[in-house]
Amino acid sequence: MMPSNEHELMALKNFINENDLNLGRIDKKVVKVSQFLDIMDDYCFKFDEKNLQSFWFLKSMPAEIKLAVMEGTKKASIQD
Repeated sequence: MMPSNEHELMALKNFINENDLNLGRIDKKVVKVSQFLDIMDDYCFKFDEKNLQSFWFLKSMPAEIKLAVMEGTKKASIQD
């Protein structure tokens, strides 16, 4: 959805600029979960397959979000 006025455009640009900071925070939490899972695995903890799939999905999201933001930013700059 394209912004319909200058206020919406500025809000969108601010959101995009804050995206890296927010993804950094999330990534730190995901790293902690990964370390915790490694410890549990060292003690042969039996993981539910669905939970592991959810974790790996979560772990891959920041990279996909960054890619989508880059593509969106590129398209927006072309349309400016």
